[in-house]
This record gives sequence, C-alpha cells and structure tokens, in this order.
Amino acid sequence: TEKCFNAIHSALESNQFDVTEFRIQQKNGNWSWLATRANSSDIPGELILTSHDITYKKAVEEEHYQSVEMLQNILNQFPGVVFWKDTSSRYMGCNNTFLQAAGLSRQEEIIGKTDFDLPWADTEAQGYIKDDQEVIQSGKSRLNIVETQHNHQGDITWFNTSKIALRNSQGKIIGVLGVSADITEAKKAEEAMASIEKQLRFMAENTSDAILIFKNHQLTYASPGHKKISGYSPEEV
Repeated sequence: TEKCFNAIHSALESNQFDVTEFRIQQKNGNWSWLATRANSSDIPGELILTSHDITYKKAVEEEHYQSVEMLQNILNQFPGVVFWKDTSSRYMGCNNTFLQAAGLSRQEEIIGKTDFDLPWADTEAQGYIKDDQEVIQSGKSRLNIVETQHNHQGDITWFNTSKIALRNSQGKIIGVLGVSADITEAKKAEEAMASIEKQLRFMAENTSDAILIFKNHQLTYASPGHKKISGYSPEEV
C-alpha cells in the first residue's frame, strides 16, 4: 500500500507516469502482482490508474533467479577459476575464486570491466582478450592455454585455461566462457627439474669421468669424458 501511495504521490508531483509493480492480497487470501501505470486526466490533479496482472511473470522471474543463484553457489564451490564475458570481452560474471585473484569481493564489481581494468599485466590482458576474440569469431574452443596472471598482490600465478563460445538459445554466440586451473606448483616443479637437469648436464660435460645414461635398455647419453677413455665420440656410441 505504501509503495503504491508513494508512486501516485510522485506522479502527481513530477507529472511523470512510470510503471510501478506491487503486490495485493485478494479476498481469498492469495497474493497477486500488478503492474500499474498512472495516466493524466483532463481534470487537474486527477490520475487514472490502469493495472494488469503480472503474477505469472513474477513467478517465472523468481524461478529464474533461484536457478541462477543455485548455479552461482555451485560455481563458488568449484576450486578452479570460472568466468564469462560478452562479445566485447567485458565480464558478465565469475566465481569467488576469480574475485579473490582480482582483489574484489562482490560480483557487481566485475560486471562491465575488461581485463585492462583488473590487476593483470597489460601484456596478459592483451593475450586474454586476443584468445577471447578468436573463440568468439571462429566459434571454436581454445583448450589448455598455459598463461600467467598477476593477482592484486603482485604475485604471479600460472594457469591452464580453456575457453569455449557462449551461445544463447538460438545458437548465436553471445560471449565466451572460461575455466582455469592453477598449475603454479606444477610449473615451479617443472622449472626446478629443468634447473637440476641443467646443472647435472654441466657437470657431466665438464668431468673427465665417463657417464652413460640408459633409458629402456637403450643408451641415450654419453659424456665427453667417455671419449677420453674409450676413444668413441658420443655420436658413435
């Protein structure tokens, strides 16, 4: 009642007649939603109100809202990063893991932003958007993109990202959906192994000892020191 009264009063004061939605309780106790419009009358100070029942529309909207809310809750429990953008590479939504990396706390803070508005490096943002547009223009997915990301604390994280075209019910591409997995620890381990291998190879190349490496019963490496002992070059061995 108060909402309806305020809308009528505002219309009389401003002479602007907007549609107002509110509930009424029927005689049988059920509730209905009405969309009411105020129209001016030939009589000064008088308004004519016209209303139509939008109860079904409201029920559909509520069902849709609950479905979206449930899906968002599921995505927020997902340990990886999930995000979706429109055809201009502007964010339409994401999960909590993504928000944390961006240093944000609410969904509303990400909507409408591009990667250049976020803490990533410019080169990273350029790469992300380039991948988006390739998917959007071709309709073909891009899978297992290994890339870095600077978070809001300045730390560098490695991700394995896959992107697919986001389509509406008519099949038209309306954006891109991305899913990323944090592979930072695996990347660090890979780099550590490469460093160890480099050090071992340096030692092998500079020792007078003969070093042979076998894999699956086949000789895969012979050090220069082996030639000094056997007279055979690594290539010959």
